[in-house]
Parts: sequence; structure tokens; C-alpha cells
Amino acid sequence: MSPHQYLQLAERYRKVIETAKDTFTRYHLEAMQRSYRALADSERELRKSRYMVEALGKLGDSDKAK
Repeated sequence: MSPHQYLQLAERYRKVIETAKDTFTRYHLEAMQRSYRALADSERELRKSRYMVEALGKLGDSDKAK
């Protein structure tokens, strides 16, 4: 899933939290919302690191050509 999709799910949970009547339900919905936000952050960072690894690999390949 993309970071955007995870954020959409987190937003859905945020909206449902507003309608939750009991604290037990609200607590678990908030946990799910935090989890999806954490997944979005993780996926975003993972994609950044993938680009960095590729860029560093290309730099390393240029050194081998010399």
C-alpha cells in the first residue's frame, strides 16, 4: 500500500472516533489510527531509503568504470 492509502485509512478511523460513544471503542480506534499513520510514515521513509540505496549504487558503479 502507498503512504497515501494508509493516511486515508487513518482519516477514516479519525472520523469514526468522533462518533464512538464509549472509551473502550475510542481507545482501540485511536490505536488503529496511530498504527496506520505509523505505517504511512514507515512506507514513506522506506521509499526514500530505496532511492538513496539506488543513488549510492549508481555512484559506486561509476567508481568501478574508472
